[in-house]
Amino acid sequence: MTEKYSCILRLKTSPKNFEQVLDKVLDSLPYEPNSVYCFFNEFKRPPDKEITFDKDYLLKNVSTEEMKGITSMSIYDANYKPGQVTPFLRLSFNVAELESDSSISIEWVYFDNLDFLVEKDWIIEHFIDSHTSLSFCYLFNQNDTLEQSKKEESWLKKSWGKRIIHKGIHFQAAPIMYFGNRFEPSLNLNDLTKLGTRYNESVVKVELGDLNSDPKHYRVNQKRFWTKMKLESVLKEYKEKTKTSFTEVLKRRKELSKQK
Repeated sequence: MTEKYSCILRLKTSPKNFEQVLDKVLDSLPYEPNSVYCFFNEFKRPPDKEITFDKDYLLKNVSTEEMKGITSMSIYDANYKPGQVTPFLRLSFNVAELESDSSISIEWVYFDNLDFLVEKDWIIEHFIDSHTSLSFCYLFNQNDTLEQSKKEESWLKKSWGKRIIHKGIHFQAAPIMYFGNRFEPSLNLNDLTKLGTRYNESVVKVELGDLNSDPKHYRVNQKRFWTKMKLESVLKEYKEKTKTSFTEVLKRRKELSKQK
């Protein structure tokens, strides 16, 4: 099996900065964009979800307030088609009630390598500034993470290369990770420095192994990260903290639908 790699980056920034971040992403695409699959807010049905790549259109229509604009997009090259996956980029824009809680998630998916992101900590240098802060960033072997996640579910045993996603937050021990002071669950940056290094005052970098090596080579370090950081307990507490109130959800949906 040919190894494939992915990166998931979550940034915290005001919706008024979404266009600026998107512009940076589009200018740094590592392939020639051809088409875009767009999703708008749940109450609006656009005439066409899949469109020809048009940078100006995307920048103009990205969501910067609730109920308006594109809330997520996937950007493909000319060779992508069902049954023939090629590297692509996926972005989602979350406009929260509280402006400071708004976020952007960026995923580089199905790449042969991520050297262009790893070199000189390009992600941090390129996206983090006085207006945009880091929540988290994981770079990982996509094939291994998927296999390890399935293994834990089916075999009922610990698989240290797994990934668990809850409310948009990823819990995993990736070979390369960055954590910022806007990471929602209670992972203390000072505790993280015991397993990694401080990149700057607000970012800690953790390297468990060579991203391009056999994942078995860093499996012990993945186990150490899960246990030392007590990720199982952190995940449990976060699930309890973010438990969904369906009454509030229905109330919020009703309020939003009136804004159509």
